[in-house]
Amino acid sequence: MPSDAQPKLDLSGKVVALIGTGSEIDRAIVMVCAEAGAQLALATHSGEQAQEFAMNSIANEAWAVGAEQFVMTTDAIEAGALTAFATEVLRRSQTCNLVIVCEADRTPFLVAPAAPPFSAPLAADQGPV
Repeated sequence: MPSDAQPKLDLSGKVVALIGTGSEIDRAIVMVCAEAGAQLALATHSGEQAQEFAMNSIANEAWAVGAEQFVMTTDAIEAGALTAFATEVLRRSQTCNLVIVCEADRTPFLVAPAAPPFSAPLAADQGPV
């Protein structure tokens, strides 16, 4: 391998949650993760219809390359909404390896490894405990 070649990113078996606005940065991050084999959980930063449309468009692109994904419309500013998203991620995937938060006009930031509520174990028929 040439010294300037980048190693291939492998996210097979990993779950990545992204909370964003549906921006081009969100799209780029999701597609890199999708092409690397990650399962994706996407949530809108607010409940605006434009964000819902944009995030579903991104999810459709991820689906086209074979990535498992879902989108949840939420208002991430509200703690209850964030907890509901985390609960849904854990219900569907039993884990979350990485959380990426993308706010409009700001640098995305990572929560890695995923922190509560995304890392809380699920009790039988319950949300995070």
